[in-house]
Amino acid sequence: MINSTFLQTKNNNMNNSTTTTLKKFFLSAVLSTICVVGLLLNSAVAQTVLISPSGDGGFENGPTFEANGWSVINSTPLGTAGTPGANTWHVGNAASSSAGTSAAYVSSTGGATWSYNTGSATTSSFYRTVTSTIASESILALNFQWKGSGESGYDRLLVYAVPDGSALPGPNNPLSPSTIMQGPVAGYTLIYTQTNYAQATYTQASAIVPSSFVGTSFKLYFVFQGDNSFGTSPGAAVDEISLIASEPATYSASALGGMWSSPATWVGNAVPPGGNDIVIPEGVQVTVDGNVSPRNLTVNGTLRYATILAPVLNIAQNMTIGTTGRFIGHTPANVFVALNLYGNFTNNGYADLKYTGVNLYSLTGTTIDGSGYFEGGDTRGIVRAITIYSPATHTLNTNQSLTISSQFTPLVGTFNTNGKLKLDNTVGITGLDYNQKVQDVVINNMGSGYTVAPVVFSTAVVQIVPGNAAVSGTRYIYGENVYVATGAGTFNDTPPTSTGDVAFTTSGPSLIWVGTNGNIGTNLPYNSTLSLATQYFVGNNLYVATTATGVTTFPTHTSGLVGNLLYVGAAPKVSVNFDATTGTVRGLNLVNAGSGINATPAGLVFSVGNANGLGSGASASVLYHARVLGTANTLVQKNGEAVVTGGLDINSDQGVSLATSHPQGASGIGRVSVLTGGQYSVAPMIGFTPPLALSNPSVTPLSY
Repeated sequence: MINSTFLQTKNNNMNNSTTTTLKKFFLSAVLSTICVVGLLLNSAVAQTVLISPSGDGGFENGPTFEANGWSVINSTPLGTAGTPGANTWHVGNAASSSAGTSAAYVSSTGGATWSYNTGSATTSSFYRTVTSTIASESILALNFQWKGSGESGYDRLLVYAVPDGSALPGPNNPLSPSTIMQGPVAGYTLIYTQTNYAQATYTQASAIVPSSFVGTSFKLYFVFQGDNSFGTSPGAAVDEISLIASEPATYSASALGGMWSSPATWVGNAVPPGGNDIVIPEGVQVTVDGNVSPRNLTVNGTLRYATILAPVLNIAQNMTIGTTGRFIGHTPANVFVALNLYGNFTNNGYADLKYTGVNLYSLTGTTIDGSGYFEGGDTRGIVRAITIYSPATHTLNTNQSLTISSQFTPLVGTFNTNGKLKLDNTVGITGLDYNQKVQDVVINNMGSGYTVAPVVFSTAVVQIVPGNAAVSGTRYIYGENVYVATGAGTFNDTPPTSTGDVAFTTSGPSLIWVGTNGNIGTNLPYNSTLSLATQYFVGNNLYVATTATGVTTFPTHTSGLVGNLLYVGAAPKVSVNFDATTGTVRGLNLVNAGSGINATPAGLVFSVGNANGLGSGASASVLYHARVLGTANTLVQKNGEAVVTGGLDINSDQGVSLATSHPQGASGIGRVSVLTGGQYSVAPMIGFTPPLALSNPSVTPLSY
C-alpha cells in the first residue's frame, strides 16, 4: 500500500479503464518499491507519473496509437502508409506483448506481421506531449520493454526528447535516416539508442530525460530508422512505457560492494533507480552488470564492468573520480562502454578509457578535466573515441594530454582542446610494466547459497577429510594450503602442514605443496610433460620450462634457471570478498597483480570453503592486456558547423621520410574525399601546398 504521508503520487495521462491485472500489478510493484526506498533512506520520495506502463504506455486502450494518447508519423517510401515495403508503426499483438495483449511494433506488411523491409529507407515515429510541472522533481526516468533486431548503427530504435513546438519528424524533415546517422538534429535530444541487434525477448531499457526538460512541456519520440540495405528483421517492438518524475536521492554503495543490480550492494538494500546520485566510497568495488543512468556519479572506490553486451553509462549531470577512485570503462572481453555525458567529467584518480566511447550531450557544455591519470602506458592517456552531439562549447582541460585511437567526431558546437588532444591510430601499450601484470579481476556472477567463503584456485580443489581416499593428480586443500596428490592413499588424522618442495606422506597419501588459497593461473603439474609456452606457478613464484621434462621436486628459487625451470616473476593472487548474510561472493580483491606475466592467467575456479560447505555459481574473469593496439584507421568526421579550437595533433605518416626534425615531417595526404560535388561547367583545379612551418626547399610540391 502507498503511504501517502511521505509519497505524493500525481498521475497525468492515466487511463486504467481497460488495463490488465498484470499491468496493474506492475505499476503497484513499481510504486511499492519506491515507497520502500523512501523508508530505507528515511526521506520523502515525491513523484509524478507522466506516462503509466499500465495506462497509455501499455497500449491496452485500443487498437490505434490515438486511442492510447499517442500520435504516429509513419514513413511512406513507396507511397501510401501501409503499402507493403513501408516500415510503419502499429498497435496490436503481432509482436506479442511484455504484459497484457498489445504492444507497439514495426511492420512492413501494414501491421499484419512483426517485420521490416531492410531495403526500405525509413523514419517512422510515434510520440506524445508530456508536461513536467514540478521543478523539484528533477529526475525524469524513462523505462520501457523492447525487443527486435536491425543493423548496428543504421537500422535501430531511437528515443528523442524534443521541446514543444519543434518541427515534426517525418521521412524528410527533420529526422531522415541520413540526418540521424550523420549527426544530431537541432532541438532533438537523443536519450536512447538501440545497441543490441539480436534481442528476441522483451527486456527493459532505461534512460534519463535531461534536466533541461524539467518544468516544461516536451514531446517524447520513439523512432525506428533504417537505411535501404542490409539488416536483420524484425524491427523494434515496444511496450510498458513508463515516465516518472521524482525528486533525487543519494545512494551509497555498502562496504562489501558487489554487482550494481544486487540490492545488498547498496546501503538500505535497494538498487538505485535511474536519475539519482550515486557514491562509491573508498575501498568499495562495484561491478556494473547492465546499463545504468545516474544523475551524479562519484567514484572514490572502484567501478568496473562485468561481461555484458553493449554497456552504456548515462550520466545526467556530472561524473567525478576522486583521488582514491578507479574507473575501468570496458568489460573483461574489451567490449566498449558508451559513456554518455550530459554534464562534466572530472578525473582526480584513475580512468581507463582506452576502450571507451565518450559522447558529449550537455546543452550547456562539458568540461573534461582533473588532476588524475588516464591509462595510456606513458605520459599520454588513451581515449577510444569522442563524439560531440551538443551545440555548446566543450573543453578538454585535463592535467594529462590525451590521444584518441579510433574516432573523433565533432558534429556540432565548439570543442576547445587546449592543445591536449592528439589523433593517432598507431598508439598502443606494449612492453611496459602494465603489460606484465594483471590489471583487475572482475566478478561476473556472485553465486548463491555459500555457507562459508569459497576457495579460489587455479583448478577445483577438494577439502581434506580424514578417512577419505585420495586420487592421484587431484588438488586438495587444508586451511589455506593447497596440495596435489602424487599417488593414491587414505587421509589420516594428521593434517598436512608442509610447504616444502618434495612429496611427503605424513597425512596418508603422498602430497606435494603447490600453493595457497587465492593462487590463479596454471599451477605446476607433478611429473608430467611441461609446455614451453605456459607460465607455471608454485606458491607466489612464476616459472617457465626450458625443456618439456616433468619435475618431481618443485622449485623455490626466485631468480635465474634451476633445472629446467626459469623464474620469471611473481604469481597473481586474489582474495574473496564474501557476504555471509546473502551467501554470495561480492567480488575478488587483487592481492598481488603479479609480474613477468605474458598471457591471461587461465585458472580461476571457485570451490566450496569447507568439507560441509555449500554454494555454487560464482564466476569471475581476469583483466589482462599483453598489448593494447590502436585501430586500423582513425576516423575524423567533422560537420561544417562544428568548431575545433586550441589545436589538434594528427599523427598521419602517409609520405616518405623527409629531412626534418619534426616527428610529423613525413606526413602526407592519405585520401581526398568529395563531400559535395558542386556544379561546374568545366573540371575544377585542385592544388596542394606544403605546410609553411615544415617546408623543405628540396621538395617541389605537386600541383594539378
